[in-house]
Amino acid sequence: MKKEVIIVPRGKCPLDFIAEMGEEIISNSWIFLHSNITDKIEEIAQRKKKDYGNESFVFMWKTKDGDDKSIDFEYFELWHKVYYFVTDDSGYMTDTSDPEYIFFLKAEE
Repeated sequence: MKKEVIIVPRGKCPLDFIAEMGEEIISNSWIFLHSNITDKIEEIAQRKKKDYGNESFVFMWKTKDGDDKSIDFEYFELWHKVYYFVTDDSGYMTDTSDPEYIFFLKAEE
């Protein structure tokens, strides 16, 4: 299992960054987002859904190219675990029981 902290460059959409990892890596990973990324995602989301029972958040929006994107994550104090990531028409589960990678994404400050 490989663990890595990744700094998402300033000006780069964190969800585009995740999508560029590719389906194979995403589906074999646990991905945690720092709160400075989830704050940015919340700012750009066009629709939001919060399930107060388990502190799960789903943010959805359309890109400039008209593609649909959404992300589903569970709220924790500082790092938030991604469970599902959708880009275009592809959905990737990130909740594998035996991840090959664990990524911690944080926005450049």
